[in-house]
Amino acid sequence: MMRLRWVLSLLAIVAMANSASAGAAPREPRTAAVVAGSYATVVGLAPRPGGCGDPSAAVVVARLQEVKKTGVSFIRCDLDWWTVQPTGRTSFGWATYDNVVNAAATTGLSVLFVPGFTPPWARPNPLPAGTVDPSHVPPARTSDFTSFLTAATQRYSPIGKQRPAGLKGSVRKWEIWNEPNLSAFWNPANATNYANVLSASAIAIKTVDPGATVISGGMAPAVDGNGNYSAMTGLKAMVATGAIAKINGIGIHPYSFPAFASENVPANPIMNLVPKLA
Repeated sequence: MMRLRWVLSLLAIVAMANSASAGAAPREPRTAAVVAGSYATVVGLAPRPGGCGDPSAAVVVARLQEVKKTGVSFIRCDLDWWTVQPTGRTSFGWATYDNVVNAAATTGLSVLFVPGFTPPWARPNPLPAGTVDPSHVPPARTSDFTSFLTAATQRYSPIGKQRPAGLKGSVRKWEIWNEPNLSAFWNPANATNYANVLSASAIAIKTVDPGATVISGGMAPAVDGNGNYSAMTGLKAMVATGAIAKINGIGIHPYSFPAFASENVPANPIMNLVPKLA
């Protein structure tokens, strides 16, 4: 088995840059888990709109300049499939994410894109039982998603054949979906199903850019049951399906709150989950 480079997908700096863009496709109403004030109280950073996508290039540059001042070297941003292909599989609208890639190049940041969020035309019908956010349901056809990934890689890879002339930056880091081990983000949460989509996604990206880094979607510190599955169950499915051999690392969201990251308590995944996966 290839040696994996383990990746810990952290939240704080990303949230400072991340937001829904003003020009994005209309979304179903959802309730925010925390408001900006309480989030800032917990992590010490207040969310700022526009860094991970905005119709205004100037807004994105301004936000990423703020992020750069924190000392980070790369940002993790959603690449919203619904925003890029709101109406069907033959049309694309990249402007929001071109602004991210250009601004990152201008400010000296690298971008890790997290493609996901199924548009209405690509969803299964009927939706799975228990669906809260329809964009968090995997597509009816995996090929629709991999076609989107191929187009994204062709545009944003430094060796892509569909790069527009004015694009300044490039992207070679890809994380496939977000927290797929939770039914709230991948409904129904199914480790084998996700692993098969992950494998197909890695093939699509690396066919265009063999030097790209592809990691699995950052898994939440969940346990098996109640519609979710643990990171260990997810890893076993990746091994069983062969997906593990096609990717470069495993994404983990090592949220330890209210414990400190260095505090060795059972609920701290940095101390108790990550060593087991390694």
